[in-house]
Amino acid sequence: MMLRIFSQYRPINLLRIFQLIKLMQRNAEIMSKLDIIRTVDHHAATHLYSISKLPQIKQQSN
Repeated sequence: MMLRIFSQYRPINLLRIFQLIKLMQRNAEIMSKLDIIRTVDHHAATHLYSISKLPQIKQQSN
């Protein structure tokens, strides 16, 4: 139905449509990888911050 309406205005280039779909899938993969990196980054930053807030161990000289 949608394709018929669309084809009234412009002939459909199926190859172009498939290229766009492939591009969108690739984009989604990249975005999900970035999400994972951002999450790991946040955990690392939180961890480092909490370590910096720990009381410092004082060196004792014998």
